[in-house]
Amino acid sequence: MKNIYTAFLMLLLLPLFTGAQQIADVNINPAAFSTTQNYTSQLGFVEETGQYKMFDSLKFHWHNNNVFAYFMPDRVVFITQEISHIDNEQSLDAKAKGDENRAKRLSAVTTARRFDLVFENSNTNTSVVGEEQNSVQVDYYLGHCPDGILKVPAYDKVRYKNLWQGIDLVFSFDGFSLKYYFEVAPGANPNQISLRWDGVENIHINANNEVQFSLGAFEFYDKTPISSCKGEAVSTSYVVNDNTISFNVGNYNQAETLIVDPGLYWASSLEYNGYGTWGEVVANTSGQYYFVDWEWSPGATDVMNYLNAGGTSTLYSSDASNNDIIISKFSKYGDLSWVCRYGSTRDDDISGAVTLDDNNNLYITGKTFSQGDLPLQTLAGAYNQAYNGTCTGTRGYILKFNSSNTRLWATYIDNGANFEPFDIECGRNNDIYICGKSGSTLTCTGISIPYGSGYLGNYTSSSASHNFILRFNSSNALTWSTWLPGTTNSTGRVCDITINKSNGDVFLAGDDLWSATYTFSTALISAGITYMGADDMFYMKFTSANAAVPSYGKYFGGAGFDKINIGAMNGDIELDASGNLYVTGHTYSANFPLVNPGACTYYDGTINDGTGITANVASQQDGYLFKVNSSGTMSYSTFFGGAGYTSMKKLKKDSHNNLWICGTQTAAGLSDVSRTGYYNSAIVGSNQNVMFAQLGTNDNLEWLGYYGFTTGYSGYSGFDIYEPASDSVYFYLAGNFNHIVNTGGGYQYSSAVTCGGAAQFRNYYTAYAPFSISGATSLCAGNSTTWTATSGGGVWSSSNTGVATINSSSGLVSALSGGTTTISYTLTVLGCAYTLSATFTVVATPAVSASASSTTICNGNSTTISASGASSYSWSPSGSGSSFSASPSSTTTYTVTGT
Repeated sequence: MKNIYTAFLMLLLLPLFTGAQQIADVNINPAAFSTTQNYTSQLGFVEETGQYKMFDSLKFHWHNNNVFAYFMPDRVVFITQEISHIDNEQSLDAKAKGDENRAKRLSAVTTARRFDLVFENSNTNTSVVGEEQNSVQVDYYLGHCPDGILKVPAYDKVRYKNLWQGIDLVFSFDGFSLKYYFEVAPGANPNQISLRWDGVENIHINANNEVQFSLGAFEFYDKTPISSCKGEAVSTSYVVNDNTISFNVGNYNQAETLIVDPGLYWASSLEYNGYGTWGEVVANTSGQYYFVDWEWSPGATDVMNYLNAGGTSTLYSSDASNNDIIISKFSKYGDLSWVCRYGSTRDDDISGAVTLDDNNNLYITGKTFSQGDLPLQTLAGAYNQAYNGTCTGTRGYILKFNSSNTRLWATYIDNGANFEPFDIECGRNNDIYICGKSGSTLTCTGISIPYGSGYLGNYTSSSASHNFILRFNSSNALTWSTWLPGTTNSTGRVCDITINKSNGDVFLAGDDLWSATYTFSTALISAGITYMGADDMFYMKFTSANAAVPSYGKYFGGAGFDKINIGAMNGDIELDASGNLYVTGHTYSANFPLVNPGACTYYDGTINDGTGITANVASQQDGYLFKVNSSGTMSYSTFFGGAGYTSMKKLKKDSHNNLWICGTQTAAGLSDVSRTGYYNSAIVGSNQNVMFAQLGTNDNLEWLGYYGFTTGYSGYSGFDIYEPASDSVYFYLAGNFNHIVNTGGGYQYSSAVTCGGAAQFRNYYTAYAPFSISGATSLCAGNSTTWTATSGGGVWSSSNTGVATINSSSGLVSALSGGTTTISYTLTVLGCAYTLSATFTVVATPAVSASASSTTICNGNSTTISASGASSYSWSPSGSGSSFSASPSSTTTYTVTGT
């Protein structure tokens, strides 16, 4: 930045030399407090500080897509704008001249409409406050404030405190819709809530149990209400009386807080009986998500009904009695937009091997017993393999669909007996990787293994099964493949694969090491094995050049069964932004290798509740989670589960480097950890629940909740996340349920028996994470500025208090002397400290001075004017450089500004 200093020098024009005093005042112009961003209303609710004159009691303003909302203590006023086109003489003339753009402008008619959401019989002294201030600050320069109303704050939420006795109303925006919910304090009566819509048309409850009304060209929907009390669902429905809405709330424990409309957004049974354990869910960049499963009886009436329920459906199967693949595509609102049934006349399965590439193309791989009648689709330039009639057992397949649901590619992949893909992943440059295992004999000629460059392992024994890796480029041509040979006749099973998209490195993990002789070639894993018993595990790594990194790989395990398993059934691997590998699964080993990093990292050193252990083998399984650093060392490892049966399923890292976990848990599970703005529920009933958890960037537990029912079973068959904005995460879940409470709009099917099901949850980050800090990064000594954080409650500090100090709570920075310091903000969340830092520079105040060789001269003479203390100078009246000659005709003051 430039720091500007000014000195003044007056020259007196006198007939003779007399003494004169130099004036050398310094004016310091500090840097701006912060850069004001262009405000997009979708980012928050803007506080009213005098910039608007429409409503006297206005507190906050928000707008999105031509809908404006004004928040006042007793109501919210909505104003819509819509543009229609009515031709007139001028627009018709423009059309006649071929100027369609001008004709559109001339024919445009803007119509504004108002409607109000009135809080009937509400408290007159309610307080309307912003929550979770975001980084947006808005400057307003309007007719009534020409000097500007500056740095107006914006918030992610608006809270009406005590709107009715003991009841708060909270508004937020999720990037798609304006959302509100009520918090009913213990002892408060939810029957007080009364909302009147003034100025709307045709208000009614539609077939999806939503409140629906219209206004001009706009249709508005108020989603089906959902309520919970201490994790238990509370039946809630709308009551509409003319234009007034209230809620019919079922019985609940009034000693606890009731939340009306928490994070569960949509849920429904699915009208087919999927397998419900080996499926998978993947979400694309638009928030649409796919659930891929397989069905026992694909020709049954329920499957045909389900196909007909989709917006569109596709049938690639003529068989009615053997397993077929079912592909379901949902919108982010729960609408079933596409259903596909795919299969041969034999059983066709998947093992959770589903992925999306960077262009939102859907890939599915699995195994089939088909002997030539799986529907294929040749893709030019891709690897295409037909059935050759000699391969025995199962064989693999690959399916590819684009985002418009069009099939682009369908091929067999086969080489050996019982060729079976286990996992599929999109890598760098849209490459597609598949890992799996073949049977014990090469009975046919199929896909080329090994192929390409880099590590090329051979099939070493006709009596051993072999793991494999396949890589296809973005055109789906085979570019690399390898066997992963063992040192003896048998090896473990490669279950999961993941790719570092920033550098192309490949990571694998697996299980089924049944003895100390089941090791891989030392070219893959150079470490020795200490066989612990039953079923041990392994992980390994390849570089982007397809070269194995044998020093990275390790064998590990305990006395009992240690599994990662294939597909969605159990276990997963995931990379973080630093290239650390996370692995999860289940174990019976009380002596499973554990590592406690300390500090605030979540750690549980006891399997289950520590009972029922014989010779280090537990009587029931527990979950595990561990992390491997970039050198291949296990840096963190913990049990993860309660006293009951635990099955860990899937891991997902988000853009903030949080780790999201999904699994299943029976009663006596881990205690729930609630978080404002999230779906919060303790374990429900005595049967299996789906378990969700979030670990922060320090591997600390920030949230844990359950999805289950007082009666009934919650299964798992896939999970993924979608981030519509930087402050929210949507969960998509599918599974097999024998009880599910239908929620929201979109596709809805109710079932009293076991069937497939899906649900969507929406979590909104509370203020503490992720957070950011901002402020001026440079300042002149002697001045001050204020730094801010988007989450309050933290502590500010300066690493060099001789250069600058900062108030630990207010963030007020005082610049003292030249130099640099580090400004830090530390926020402690659930016992774990998060710190953000930035460099702050203080520019020392120089002694800018001005002088003249003669300060008093006679008319017609000259003097030399000079300045020092800066690197460049600007003079008034005009001069140049640090020194110049001047001949004023009258007494003159020369001012110099140095930078």
